[in-house]
Amino acid sequence: MLNEIKTELLSKQFQYEEASLNISEANEVLDTIKNFNTIQEITTNSYSQQVKMGLSRSNEDSNLLDKFVNDRKINKPEFTKSNRALMYINGLNLTYSYFVGNKVETLKYAKLMTDLYESESYLIEYSTIGYVSSLYNLVNAYLENDLESNALNVLTKLENVKDKFGIPTSYNISARVFIYSSNIRLGLYLNHDKYEESKFLIESNNVSLEKYKSYVLKPQLYEYYFLIAKYYIVSGEYKKALSYTNLILNDSGFKLREDLLSVVKLMNILIQFELNRDFSIEYLTKNTLNYFKKKKRLYKVENEIIKFMSFQDKIDGRKNIMVEFEQLRDAMKEYKKDKYESIPFKLFDFEYWATAKIQNKRICDSILPD
Repeated sequence: MLNEIKTELLSKQFQYEEASLNISEANEVLDTIKNFNTIQEITTNSYSQQVKMGLSRSNEDSNLLDKFVNDRKINKPEFTKSNRALMYINGLNLTYSYFVGNKVETLKYAKLMTDLYESESYLIEYSTIGYVSSLYNLVNAYLENDLESNALNVLTKLENVKDKFGIPTSYNISARVFIYSSNIRLGLYLNHDKYEESKFLIESNNVSLEKYKSYVLKPQLYEYYFLIAKYYIVSGEYKKALSYTNLILNDSGFKLREDLLSVVKLMNILIQFELNRDFSIEYLTKNTLNYFKKKKRLYKVENEIIKFMSFQDKIDGRKNIMVEFEQLRDAMKEYKKDKYESIPFKLFDFEYWATAKIQNKRICDSILPD
């Protein structure tokens, strides 16, 4: 509107060259804005696809995000890309790299994203949640590349950011800092068999969880519930574990994170097995099998575990069930070597569970494979 008025005023003063130049400059700005909107739309659509599925389990899955990265509209060289546009492009490449399991590229784009935010302070003010998310992604990228000391440094930065950038006055952003840092800390404790630290963190987080729960998005909240359930399974407290898996599975409206939902469904059957609820196992195995077939996510790991659970009531004697557990353990060990079949083990290690059952111990007390 202002450009139109300026052009009109210049024209009325017979300054046509200046008026024409003003129009050209306005068109360049419009092209940049249009390009930014295109980039923002494509990246946002890729986020939607990735959060729905979680991690790729097949080449077909990977191809679903490949179209966003290779979209010609996002790579038009004739448009100037603003820093905000570059932020979205980095986010797109980060999402794709993470989705397909490319650890090196994930770290590369996670660094670029955080560096871009920190090089231009206005970007942090423009999207503080985006900056917090970039720190979260960078921690996870370092962990995926076995650079734990780097990850812990960034995690400390993430935890300390709660007192900066106006975050203390925003429940929405404070909730993100809380849930992101809690998920990382609890995940690290569980991965390093630090069960006392896990218990302390869960208990000490109760007040903050109640404070922020309504501000936390479900994918992150349910990841936290999943980690709590995982802790209780490892420590042999199966009724407590069941209460948290049910919080996730009883939410029929939650359709995101198919990778998380898949593992939680398997964990739920495992819990029912540990509680000796044969009727529930029979119902859940059929229900879960139908879910995987409908979602086209019935891979070898899922099929093996469901098959194992389905036949437990037909196994006669402890000796025979130990043989079954040994076969399950060996099968899980082999699946860990496969690019796609190994994905569920990042969330819950079913080989560890089978090994603990063979040793007749809780997972936390077992001598587990390296």
